[in-house]
Amino acid sequence: RRLLGPGKILGVSTYGEVARAEAAIIAGCDYIGTGSIRTSATKVTVAKGLGQMPKLVEHVNGRVGIVSIGGVDADVARETCLAGCDGGAAVSYILDAESADEVRARTAALLAAAQEGVDAFRAQQG
Repeated sequence: RRLLGPGKILGVSTYGEVARAEAAIIAGCDYIGTGSIRTSATKVTVAKGLGQMPKLVEHVNGRVGIVSIGGVDADVARETCLAGCDGGAAVSYILDAESADEVRARTAALLAAAQEGVDAFRAQQG
């Protein structure tokens, strides 16, 4: 944060680890990235799935945003947002599209699914 300055958005990968999330929050991040939900072309590490989410969401407790990473498509975005993420970062899902129309359709589907998950999570929380 000190090098980047206050006017930029800073996200930090936490690999789904609470200690890394806390260090990122203390350092002044704006959001954290989860550990890989699924493997993908850009995240070939061991996938952590949704099992990491309850502890991470409880610990962060709304202090910063949480973004799911690793194999994110519309279904994963919905699932992770329903588990407490604020959004999902999709690279392969978008870049593997075969046309500009498909890029637009996938992006719209991702955004709609994430919003659906966020809304459902908030409704559950009361």
